[in-house]
Amino acid sequence: MSEYLEMAKTLLVEVVTPDENLFRGEARNVVVTTKLGELAVFPLHAPMVAELARGEMRIKTGDNPDDLRVYSIYGGYMAVAEDHMLVLADMAVELTNADIFNIKRDIDTMNDRLRRLGKQLERGEDVAEEIENLQKDIEWLELSMTVLKRHQN
Repeated sequence: MSEYLEMAKTLLVEVVTPDENLFRGEARNVVVTTKLGELAVFPLHAPMVAELARGEMRIKTGDNPDDLRVYSIYGGYMAVAEDHMLVLADMAVELTNADIFNIKRDIDTMNDRLRRLGKQLERGEDVAEEIENLQKDIEWLELSMTVLKRHQN
């Protein structure tokens, strides 16, 4: 019994998007935003499946304060079974080493582009799909900036 408890100090976590495998490793715990609120997953967690909401995910990989990986998540699903957690995110990006200045600059650049596209739309040009995609990208970056601000020291 104590051997099982010793092994269960961590759980295997995998974070996958349609574009890439973002993380695979051992974690002490994971906190993720679901449609029902924030959920903390620890080793020996009961099996479950949950729908992810736009928000953040924090993966604690060790006991030190620096052993924290922070991600911005934009929808998807997560499943826990035994000591394995699989996160299938629609979109996700690790923010652990991100620079808020660069994100803000990208948002400003996209907003400038959005204004120009709005003028093109007023002139009757077919740019509605590009505007919609750009608005989604801006929303994604704004979410990432919000998550990053929460975790900056």
